[in-house]
Amino acid sequence: LIGSEGGQDRFIEIRRDGAKLYIREGKVGVVGVRKVTEYPDEGRAGHAFAIMVSESTHRGYRQVR
Repeated sequence: LIGSEGGQDRFIEIRRDGAKLYIREGKVGVVGVRKVTEYPDEGRAGHAFAIMVSESTHRGYRQVR
């Protein structure tokens, strides 16, 4: 997802693999900050993934491929 916050172009990459979420975010053009969150099961990880995507798009980020 890509968007603009505080006048700067930013990105957030959210990826799910089983019960883990991999998140990378930062300014466009730099590596950004990486976080990994492990959930008790795949269902909770999927729910958290959907919420993060929804919140990000609500803040103005848009999906790019």
